[in-house]
Amino acid sequence: MFADGEIHLSALSTALSSNGNSENHPIKDAEDKLKDALSVYSEYEKGLNDQNYEIKPTAKDLRKFVEDGTVEYTDSKGAAKKSPVLVMTNINDKSTTKDIIDLNGEVPTLPQLKSTFIIKDDSGAKREFTDENATDNLEPNSPESKELPALTKRVQNVLSAATNLNLMRQTKYQTLKDLSRTLNKTLDIDSMTDGGKVTSENKK
Repeated sequence: MFADGEIHLSALSTALSSNGNSENHPIKDAEDKLKDALSVYSEYEKGLNDQNYEIKPTAKDLRKFVEDGTVEYTDSKGAAKKSPVLVMTNINDKSTTKDIIDLNGEVPTLPQLKSTFIIKDDSGAKREFTDENATDNLEPNSPESKELPALTKRVQNVLSAATNLNLMRQTKYQTLKDLSRTLNKTLDIDSMTDGGKVTSENKK
């Protein structure tokens, strides 16, 4: 915060952007919720595999999509853009105004991924059911009528958690951007002192 005779006000941005609440960790909480959603999905897949069922996306593919995938979206000016699924990954609860340099703060809308439930019979043949199929067309009380809605919900839970993480980072970004108008400045200590003492304009 203090170096070379100057006060760097950007160092205050962490405290100010969290409203002084050191126990407020919305980004960390959102990261944990995404990890939990991915873990639940992985365990769900393992349980189905044990029953000779398969799903798409697999837990591995869904994690890869979230962590490394890209999506197309339209920015605030109407231009077509591509973006990583998770944005502003350098922003955390302790970020300062210096961390938002070169960021645009935009969050893409994540697409709904197609969910597929696969049944394998003893001969190895497979029957696939996707969430594009009308639920009314599924045989009542069948594995597909039970698991396909559950699968679709779990996929959506992961995507919702990813979106929430992006929004938490966007909120932090916007707060830091607002603060940067005044905090990304330095004060020359020499201009504030008189013989080593801080002076005031109201000095009499």
